[in-house]
Amino acid sequence: MSAFAADLADLKPGDYVVHVTHGVGRFLGLREIVQGEQKGDFMLLEYAGESKLYVPLTRMDLVEKYRGAGEQGPPLDRLGGAT
Repeated sequence: MSAFAADLADLKPGDYVVHVTHGVGRFLGLREIVQGEQKGDFMLLEYAGESKLYVPLTRMDLVEKYRGAGEQGPPLDRLGGAT
């Protein structure tokens, strides 16, 4: 069990997270996606410009809760951006 598994239980929609590749995003919740015979659970993340990213729960190791200081959240990164 990864250290993040405990963090996932603490995540609420609107919380900020950091994806290893894509940077700072906002957690919107969990979604089940069905494609034909396949289905899976995904974390839905939002980035700048209302871009959405679905991260399979099997790859939760790529995402962790943002741990910044202050009341104001960080700016969201752009998907495919260089930050």
